[in-house]
Amino acid sequence: MTRCVFRVRLFVVGVSFLAVACGGGGHAPTAAPPSAPPVAPITPNAPSPSTPPNLSLLNCGGRSARGDVQFRRNVAFPFQNIGGIADLYAPKEGSLSAACPVIVVLPPGCSVRSDVTWVGPLLAAQGYVVMIASAEIVGGDNVPICAAMASAALDFLASTANPFRASTDTSRAGGVGYSQAGRVLVLLQNQDRRFKAIVAWDNLPKSDLPDQGSPSCARDPGVRIAPRAPALGLASEICNVAALGIDAKKTGFDSWRVSGMPAMEIVFAGADHGAFAGGGSSTAPFIGRYTQLWFDRWLKGDTTATARLLATSIDPEQDGTPVDRMTLLSAVWRSAAFLDGFDCADLRTSCP
Repeated sequence: MTRCVFRVRLFVVGVSFLAVACGGGGHAPTAAPPSAPPVAPITPNAPSPSTPPNLSLLNCGGRSARGDVQFRRNVAFPFQNIGGIADLYAPKEGSLSAACPVIVVLPPGCSVRSDVTWVGPLLAAQGYVVMIASAEIVGGDNVPICAAMASAALDFLASTANPFRASTDTSRAGGVGYSQAGRVLVLLQNQDRRFKAIVAWDNLPKSDLPDQGSPSCARDPGVRIAPRAPALGLASEICNVAALGIDAKKTGFDSWRVSGMPAMEIVFAGADHGAFAGGGSSTAPFIGRYTQLWFDRWLKGDTTATARLLATSIDPEQDGTPVDRMTLLSAVWRSAAFLDGFDCADLRTSCP
């Protein structure tokens, strides 16, 4: 696995890790980027902040230590004739000021939960009920089946079979998907309107097919799925920038932006596809922090999260040791943001 070029402190959560690179492979590019094309004019219709949030919802679950959460592992849930298995995480008892938003996390191929389990206790400690969902889906790409499984997972969270039902607010649901599961989320947010925000780990495409921004470095599939929910793409540096262009990682982001739907794209310096798996890479703290902040903004309605998403430094441990954004962001591929009145084509040169 390629390590990031910046120096950070790693965190450890109370689960076992298995780092597996899935669905893309490759290495970070070393070539200098080509000359950047002109930045598109800023449009006047960037999304504006919503009404102030409910303070009890912001404080749901408190802000506990990462390991200080409730959990249930290998929980069965109904899904077609296959059945699903999930790991569940929730804020500790006694810390709830309101029922918490829910996040359904999908591993690559909707099967290898160990790739993504690390984020469960991290998000639960910040006031979310988290379901790491999987099923034994055999053959083919199976994006539609995986999307159906994610909807079944949310059905389970809304049912009395959910052991954390009293802590769960399924009216505020989000999704995380790693690798192929990022494409699942694009289909899911269009089909199941209960999902109010999504975060795609390597990467956010414009449809349920691979494209130029995907870790497979595919060509434009010529199709697009309409954005319905705010989306964050977190990407590795793999693929040939000379062949695809400096804005290729923003392919999904651009689809959201032209629709007027809030979106953000972060390309991590030095990261390969496996940096998202297992939680042990030096990129993982930043993956977790950006994921949390996106859901704070769109599931909890915390408009102050926008400033932290766009800040020139980010503190993944929240301990007063921030890392400069210029060190964190790729100098090869562009990162961008379109939310709450900000329209930033290149986060290394603009915004704020």
